[in-house]
Formats: sequence, structure tokens, C-alpha cells
Amino acid sequence: MAKHYLYRHFDADGRLLYVGISFCAVRRNAQHQRTALWFPDVRTITIEELPSKSAAVAAERRAITRTKPSKNRKAGKPLRFTLAMVLRLAPGTFEQIDLVLKRGETRADLVRAGLERELRRRQPASEASKSRNIRSGTT
Repeated sequence: MAKHYLYRHFDADGRLLYVGISFCAVRRNAQHQRTALWFPDVRTITIEELPSKSAAVAAERRAITRTKPSKNRKAGKPLRFTLAMVLRLAPGTFEQIDLVLKRGETRADLVRAGLERELRRRQPASEASKSRNIRSGTT
């Protein structure tokens, strides 16, 4: 059986931020570094080798249940963020947006939906109508 890894991310005060599993923990952590808004807070990463995927899944479930890391979430639970966080601008530039990550959706899908919704909300009614007509091919 292939080995899997349980990894934990901690902040500067030793608080657990995130728990995850992967068959390649180094690659997965590099992905978090590129995409996770909370990653700049990470100061320590621990990696534990487990004998199988099922052992890793069970260990991850136990770790999340017992320690309740602040950045772990489940699909279907609203992900709260501001467009400023997504765009890496100064916080507080835009209002808060609530979106739900559905099974099979990527973070890029979620961000795109949030940006489109925010742009529609800010667009005057006549512009929004014109924009919809252009996309649908009518004038």
C-alpha cells in the first residue's frame, strides 16, 4: 500500500490552523502556499507518515474533531471572504460575500462566481441588461 501523510499547519503562537492529508505532502503544501489565504500566517508545518490512505483519512478525521483547526472547512459550508482578500488588496475595500463551495467546484470557480456577482450588483440596471443581451447574442 502507498504511504500517505498527515500534515498540520501552526501559526506563530502555536495555534493549529489546518490539518490535511496527501500522498505527497510537499507538493500539497506548495499548493496551499499558492492558494490558501491563510498560508502567510503559517510558521510551523509538521508531517506524519501513515501506512495507508485509510489510516490517513481516519487520523485526519480524529485530528479535526479533537482540535478543531480554524481554517479547516467542509464542502457545502459557506466560505466567507472579501474580494479584497481574493485580490490580495487592502482588507475592507469590498463588502463581505458568502458563497458555498459545491462538490466538484474549484476555488477558482468560487472566486469567479463571487467576482461576477459583485460586478452585477455594482452595475447600473441598464448596463446589466445590455451586458446580458451581448452575452446571449441579442441587442
